[in-house]
Amino acid sequence: MSRAVWIGGGAGLALAALAWSGAGDALARLDAARAIAADARAEAAPIDRLADAPWRLQAPSARAAAAAVAARIRDGAKRNGVLVERAGAGAPVGPGLARLDLSLSGPEKAVLAVADAIERESRGARWERWRLEATAGGVRLSGSVAVAWR
Repeated sequence: MSRAVWIGGGAGLALAALAWSGAGDALARLDAARAIAADARAEAAPIDRLADAPWRLQAPSARAAAAAVAARIRDGAKRNGVLVERAGAGAPVGPGLARLDLSLSGPEKAVLAVADAIERESRGARWERWRLEATAGGVRLSGSVAVAWR
């Protein structure tokens, strides 16, 4: 190899090292700036992501939200031949969350179809706890449903 190639290679390596050290400093400053911005966002007023969720049920109160979901459940139960033994508002779960106490009975397939529809079709409603037991001629599903409302 010629002397010019060695000099050119050495100069290239020196310039690359110089650029690398400058890039390292810039990346460190960028990382520090991002950390400061993240801290500032964390200290800002907490965002209630649940309040703005589009899937929440529009209702004036927890009792109204529970009543709206209960009406939907009764309609679905009626279409499937399921008896709604109890569908009443329970104690509120927390801010923006209502509780609906339910008891359904009927043929197993129909009761399970209604139970599945509660989560799939009822806006903002999820089973909180449930119990399924055999009865004469079918099953009984009892439990509570949490309803997100705003």
